[in-house]
Amino acid sequence: MRADLIDIQVEDRGEEVEISLYGILGEYQLSAVREKLEMLVRGPGVFFFVNLQNARFTTDAYRSLFLEILNLVKQQKATLILIFDSEELQAYFERYRNIFEIYKSREEYRKSGISKQVNLVGVHYEKKSISLSLGFAISVALFLVG
Repeated sequence: MRADLIDIQVEDRGEEVEISLYGILGEYQLSAVREKLEMLVRGPGVFFFVNLQNARFTTDAYRSLFLEILNLVKQQKATLILIFDSEELQAYFERYRNIFEIYKSREEYRKSGISKQVNLVGVHYEKKSISLSLGFAISVALFLVG
């Protein structure tokens, strides 16, 4: 596969930009993919969704590339969200699942808004119980007492 045959689709919806990668991406395509992604995330947008559902990576170098792209996006005070549902990609990004925001679809990301805000405050909902972080519990207790 030649580097100039990389299939990247871009869909711009104002603040949301969806970048979709397609195909088998190896070492040979890495520099071209890097160049195109860096160019796209430097453009307008607040939420950059990178749809990887139809991409397959043959080298570990793409994880480093996505870390670099994440840094670029964060410098712009924007958000990078990886979109995929395959088990192969889940395993590929397993080491970085706490660094990247990974969702099955854009709709799932939108639905996660309330639960993310609650987690930032310190309330963690589980199936059978609600647990509070120590700082949040102390704040609630002081509010109720005072």
